[in-house]
Amino acid sequence: MITLFGDENVTHLASTTYIDQGAKWNDIVDGNGTADANGTVDSDTPGIYQITYNYTDHAGNAAQTVYRSVQVVDNQDNNGNGYGYSDSNGFPLDTTDSGTGGDTGVGDSNGFTLNTTDSGTGGDIGYGDSNGFTLDTTDSGTGGDTGVDDSNVFSLDTTEPVVVAQKPLVNTSNTMLEEDGSIQLTGDVYFDGGGSVDDFGFVLSSTISLDKSKSKVIWVRAVGIPEEFTLKVTQSPFPNVMYFRAWARNSAGYGIGQVKKVRIPEAPKPWWGNAIEETGGWKTSDWFGTFIYYEKGWLYHTQLGWLYSSDTNTEGVWLWKEKLGWLWTKEGIWPYLYKNDTSSWIYYTTNRNDKPLFYDYLTEQYLFFEDSSVDQAE
Repeated sequence: MITLFGDENVTHLASTTYIDQGAKWNDIVDGNGTADANGTVDSDTPGIYQITYNYTDHAGNAAQTVYRSVQVVDNQDNNGNGYGYSDSNGFPLDTTDSGTGGDTGVGDSNGFTLNTTDSGTGGDIGYGDSNGFTLDTTDSGTGGDTGVDDSNVFSLDTTEPVVVAQKPLVNTSNTMLEEDGSIQLTGDVYFDGGGSVDDFGFVLSSTISLDKSKSKVIWVRAVGIPEEFTLKVTQSPFPNVMYFRAWARNSAGYGIGQVKKVRIPEAPKPWWGNAIEETGGWKTSDWFGTFIYYEKGWLYHTQLGWLYSSDTNTEGVWLWKEKLGWLWTKEGIWPYLYKNDTSSWIYYTTNRNDKPLFYDYLTEQYLFFEDSSVDQAE
């Protein structure tokens, strides 16, 4: 994804140097960097110019091209020989001329706007004062006057310009899937827009669109600071894929970062596989039978009685049974169980007097439970 620094459409005053703010690319694998810019702006010639930004990652995938339109405009003069100059900091001058004389407006050294309104026919020149405030050099006569300072001749307007904030620029960083299945999102504000960022977070959506008629959209606040904030999504509100964008807010409004997505891994199946939920919390596994599962691994099996379960990192399950110790089995192996203390196999056959009966391949004998002991069956 390619993200512009600054606005998509820019108006620039002619005869001043144009400096493009550029653009940034973000790639899930390659990371991020500065996008390649193509196109030029002739700041001396009014017109509309276009700059394109591109990037191709190391795998050869090209990002969608992003464009910026730059309109170079000239100062306007009504009837006379009026010339408008921008100051050294690039602020436009108000050089309104309603007469026929020649007037020149020059910005002050600190970049504030000079008002050189002339309603007569004479030639007047206005200069900013040494402190950078706007000088009002209104002349209603026909003679030629020069306004240089506020030496009891001209009135001094000491109003400083209001700084207008822009929306903040936000970066959506890569995500991280935690071992517990949660999703860690990270974002940052890389330009505050000239205003104080007072809120930030992430917007989550079921599709790439933020149109609520096409997608389910959720706005969530994050924790941290504007330079780095995070959100832990313990469980995705959407199946399969979740789209997300970082956002931040200042007095100018909301800035939203580039969109990214994370594929939601399928939740691992429990060791008992597919099971039908019965009344009272009972489960019927398609291979392990009927049981009720309690907290921390304990379960009661209708044929084996009380068991403690500990699933493995790969396949199968270890079951601890009093008098028998640890037994291992899995789908496709059951009703065979591997007996850990003897390194041998036993086989569950049936129940006798409501007690499980096993065949022990090591001793070639049947084992059954009677009260608190395990006996060999005749």
